[in-house]
Amino acid sequence: MTSICLVKGCSELQRAKGLCTNHYRLLLKIKRSYNIENEKKRYVTITENGITKNEHIHIVEKILGKPLPKNAEVHHVDGNRSNNNHPNLVVCPNRSYHMLIEKRTRAYNACGHPDWIKCQYCKTYDTVENLCTKPEYSYHKKCAREYRKKLRFKKAIMKERE
Repeated sequence: MTSICLVKGCSELQRAKGLCTNHYRLLLKIKRSYNIENEKKRYVTITENGITKNEHIHIVEKILGKPLPKNAEVHHVDGNRSNNNHPNLVVCPNRSYHMLIEKRTRAYNACGHPDWIKCQYCKTYDTVENLCTKPEYSYHKKCAREYRKKLRFKKAIMKERE
């Protein structure tokens, strides 16, 4: 049985979080414009000689004795943006390397294996051998089949309602 959107006066089918597609998109738009979580994750900044910089960049540049190279990024090992102790900071040569470290850290924290990849459908981590991998995503064949089956079922229900 399908449910109707929780917004008063709306008769569309629920898609996510009890809302229809339009109301869910509106909710996401509002969250993006003012995201409370991002307020908590801001970097610590300092001003020196009239120049404002993120503290972690300032610390790394002091240790290196020169400005960061172009495209270089600083990674916080423990994930805490306010922990700017120099052992917690790692200089990454570019964004893609930084994102690789982040991805491997998430995998290690979730399952204990930094080389495992997350299935986009069931959200569990597994070995590369057990997943079909594309440049953008990875998935189990069984999970993809179940997802397509559910999608066909939802489309059939939508046709019935029309």
